[in-house]
Amino acid sequence: MAGRRLTVLAVLMLSASLVFAASSVVHFQRAEEAYEKGDYEKALKEYDALVEILGEDAAVRHNRALVFMALGEIGAAKAEAEQAVKLEPHEGKYLVTLGVICLMGEKQELKQAKKVLTRAAYVLLREKEWISLATAYYNLGVIAVRENDMKEAERFFKKAVDLNPGDERFSAALDAVSHEDTQWF
Repeated sequence: MAGRRLTVLAVLMLSASLVFAASSVVHFQRAEEAYEKGDYEKALKEYDALVEILGEDAAVRHNRALVFMALGEIGAAKAEAEQAVKLEPHEGKYLVTLGVICLMGEKQELKQAKKVLTRAAYVLLREKEWISLATAYYNLGVIAVRENDMKEAERFFKKAVDLNPGDERFSAALDAVSHEDTQWF
């Protein structure tokens, strides 16, 4: 009798976890669809539901940071990105997002952005995530331009283009810095 109760309990627990997982997937899909459609408030509500279900989750915090960036709420975006990095400090794309957010604020935090993006580049190179690495290099190039180091900027933009030649931003930045057109930035 006790064995049968344990089996029934195990089946009930498995069923509950499947419902829990399915609910999480539905909220995540709804949040991504709302984000893609530009319905950022709905996306935030879906991510809020995920926080309730999952608790602290780096992917959810990262995506909330992207939503807040789209809304222009840089302070909230930075807080969410910092939380994502705290939860998963070796996730390169989370580091890139935090670095980009540091460049967006009113008081552009170049020193912090440079530190975070350099760390991201190291992680992404090791993980062979070329597209995100190209983005990190591009933003390091932007920082170099702001620091008036055109040689360093050109080096980073070249690396970005080499990794992702299809991204027109990277090519345009390389072209601008090669022709000393700092007005482009």
